[in-house]
Amino acid sequence: MNNETHRGGIPTLKIAVSILVSLALFGLLLLNVRPARLFGLIQRAQVFWLFVAAMVYSFDYMLRGLRVSIAAKLPYRISFFIFSTYMCLVRLLPVKLGELSLPILLKRCGETSLVEGTSVLVGIRLIDLSALMTLGSFFVGGVVGINKWILVVLSLLPIGVILFLSRTQLRLSSAHLTRFVEGLAAFGSPGSLFSIYGVSLFRWGLNILFFYCVTRSLTSSVGIFQAGTAALSSSIVFSLPVNGIGGVGTVDASWAGVLVLLGVGKDVAITSGILANMYANVLSIILGGGSYLVIRKVCSR
Repeated sequence: MNNETHRGGIPTLKIAVSILVSLALFGLLLLNVRPARLFGLIQRAQVFWLFVAAMVYSFDYMLRGLRVSIAAKLPYRISFFIFSTYMCLVRLLPVKLGELSLPILLKRCGETSLVEGTSVLVGIRLIDLSALMTLGSFFVGGVVGINKWILVVLSLLPIGVILFLSRTQLRLSSAHLTRFVEGLAAFGSPGSLFSIYGVSLFRWGLNILFFYCVTRSLTSSVGIFQAGTAALSSSIVFSLPVNGIGGVGTVDASWAGVLVLLGVGKDVAITSGILANMYANVLSIILGGGSYLVIRKVCSR
């Protein structure tokens, strides 16, 4: 009984700690910028760049739904509703608990089992990681003193794992593990694998452009290298199971910290991080809430 209670208490403690740490980081950010300065920057933000940022992020959002469509072999319309609901839960639930919703939603709206749905989730994440590392190679290669093309080759290792599984018929002791590996191996078909990789590369490029446009709306003294490096770092932080709700605090702090290190003013760095994350959260909640209602109606089982 005590062991079961102890095991059940660990996730609760982790959730509580992640929320408290996120709130502490967010509070620390607010302590480093005067409220008058924060709201003054927002009021003087250039509407044109904010509009471009909104359009870029919306297109990025649609591309992420396309990856689910390719991976799960579902019509795009259904995949977009599934992804929007999933993304809403990812942002609303702490420590990435929302990730667990994608296999459940795929099972409800498609012909996939929970194990196969988990394969879709892991496969997309592996390809996503590969694309993120590929773009990151061009931003951090010179900083760390490693040839960027070596980093590009290393970034393709996750795809190599999937290709290996697609060419190797593994039989594991657990039937569930065998089905999971078989589902993951389905990404090994050249069409779906490189389509998802190409879409992921494009959407990460749009993500960098989104952060650049948000920051550019506040100041003209920011370059694409600065925005790209900060965007990649905050994206890595958001993908880790350490966030509170909506990445508030953790994502903002990583974005602002990298920009400050790269020479951007502290007030602008903090304000742009808060603006970008707030827009992403609001859009995800609105689209996710509407998509969930559509899924309840369309996917009856």
